Amino acid sequence: MNKRTFFVLLLVAIIAAGTGMWFGQPSNPAISGGSDKSMAKYTSITQYPKPKVIADFLLSDSDGKEFGLDNLRGRWSLLFFGFTHCPDICPTTLSTMASVYRKLEKQLPAEKLPAIIFVSIDPERDHLELIGSYVEFFAPEFTAVTGEHPQLTALTRQLGLLYTIEEHAPGVSDYIVDHSSGIILMNPDAELVGLLRTPHDEQQISTDLLQLLSVD
Repeated sequence: MNKRTFFVLLLVAIIAAGTGMWFGQPSNPAISGGSDKSMAKYTSITQYPKPKVIADFLLSDSDGKEFGLDNLRGRWSLLFFGFTHCPDICPTTLSTMASVYRKLEKQLPAEKLPAIIFVSIDPERDHLELIGSYVEFFAPEFTAVTGEHPQLTALTRQLGLLYTIEEHAPGVSDYIVDHSSGIILMNPDAELVGLLRTPHDEQQISTDLLQLLSVD
């Protein structure tokens, strides 16, 4: 396999991961199993047949505190993996989710609002202070975390996502990062239950999350 073919296949894999097809996941199963009616409930969410237990992990938030699986318990969570030097997908997605969050907070009590977490997969450039100020620009309620590549790789693989970083010499700050663009949905038990597919439609996501969060 030549280098060009490899990168074409890699791009296909990344797109598949972002749209919920990674590892053969179904396009519209139910979050908790059940009837066809429940399966058709959420338009913007690829719902998995049953919740998936995720192994614990160790990252750090922008304040330098440890961030692991326990931080996802007790409320619904949405995780987006990206990097601060991302020219388009990351700022667009975070902007969309900030608008969604503002819509939700007008209709839900504070305890019902989801945690929205930005996970940087580029720790070489994305130090803690930078990721903190980056997400605060979109919404101060959002959480920013990152960690070492072994932890990030293990976590993304569990979630059915993928990221790659272009080989570069030490100290070089201009390099390419490719990553899945889907938004991970975790339930209050910190289990993987779905994926918000691209393109991310602000109104549809708001409608679906409002329905999901209102019944829990």
